[in-house]
Amino acid sequence: MKHMPITQPDTASAPKLAFVLPDLRGGGAERVMLTLATELAHFGYAPHLILANARGALMDDASRAGLPITDLKARRFRGVAAPLRKWLHKHRPSALMPAMWPLTSIAVWAARGTGVPVITTDHATLSDQYATKGPLHRLAQRTSIRATYPRARANVSVSAGSARDL
Repeated sequence: MKHMPITQPDTASAPKLAFVLPDLRGGGAERVMLTLATELAHFGYAPHLILANARGALMDDASRAGLPITDLKARRFRGVAAPLRKWLHKHRPSALMPAMWPLTSIAVWAARGTGVPVITTDHATLSDQYATKGPLHRLAQRTSIRATYPRARANVSVSAGSARDL
């Protein structure tokens, strides 16, 4: 992926956008979010990557693009909520865009009461992606999505079929 260096906005009024991902291991969702953040920076936004763990094949691309990165250093996904909530209170972005369940549900939960709108993004048909998981996993997935996604400002899916599945 070729990136042009980002010229950070000069004013403090540039809308801050926080993109939340597990890491930058190089899958499709990670590439899409990295490309989106990079392009939005060229339009005057101030994107910031928040990673559960700052690692992966795309870390160099993010650095070359000049995107700020926060490493939450979470050993497990459940360790993301508290540091993410603290980050949101401190930085007050205009929007929080988590990608990939269960991080999407965790981010909605972490953002509650902060005034930061959340836009969840799913880059797969979740019932297909988790079809081989056991019934308890699928129950946890359905329950968490039902409890959190309606609280998000918007839910974005990769396709109409994925959105219907959700």
